[in-house]
Amino acid sequence: MYLCFLIISGKNSTAVAKARSSIQVLVDSSRDKVDWTHFLNIPLNMDVVKEHMSCFKRDVLEKYGKCRGVDPSIFQNPLKAHLTISVLKLINRSEIERAKEILQEFKRDAESILGTNPATIGLHGIEYMNDDPGEVDVLFAKVQLTDNSTRLQELVNVLALKMESEGLAEQNYNNVKLHVTMMNTKRRHDDSIGDRQHAYARRPSQPRVTFDASGILKELAEYSFGEVSLSEIHLSDRIGSATDGYYTKISSLDLSKLS
Repeated sequence: MYLCFLIISGKNSTAVAKARSSIQVLVDSSRDKVDWTHFLNIPLNMDVVKEHMSCFKRDVLEKYGKCRGVDPSIFQNPLKAHLTISVLKLINRSEIERAKEILQEFKRDAESILGTNPATIGLHGIEYMNDDPGEVDVLFAKVQLTDNSTRLQELVNVLALKMESEGLAEQNYNNVKLHVTMMNTKRRHDDSIGDRQHAYARRPSQPRVTFDASGILKELAEYSFGEVSLSEIHLSDRIGSATDGYYTKISSLDLSKLS
């Protein structure tokens, strides 16, 4: 994202402080007009997951491509497969730096929560967000550690709460929902970000066209997308991509080297 700097000059320190306060009030009042800029995530774009996601898309389109609302555009890009921990609104350099600090400080918590036992994430089975399988906006893969422990849930809950307590993240009233999106009707309108300079401006919501997932859920309910090691947590820019096709990384915490 673009960062701007403002130099305030005045006759004395009192005038400068007053001007700074006035500007800060304007910035704070405009905060709600800015969309979420970054997010904490666990990358799941390993080869095994990408291959299964591609097969899932092929199977769905072959069998259910004529069902209402099902379209190639609503499938998640396998290169961006991830588990979202929390979305953040970081509108200046100090907030970005603070978020990076919190992530690195979280290493001790991660060591305490995960312990010395390897953590392997399994992506098995699909579910949907709302109550009607015939009117679905989001269909996702279920996520669980293969040892059936609650370590992953505790890990993401604690980190999300730390960001919330700093006023940087969206509030989660309950547990972080462990899921990996496979189909999302929002993607019908995300063909292009357009002008990056305005990418973080909150855009008017567009009406979403749901899809009928009844057949998919009946026949593919136990679809498996593979198992991968829990290796990293990323702080990523919500807009744009890195050279590997994944979200641009601002900072990361290596979970494979915990003591």
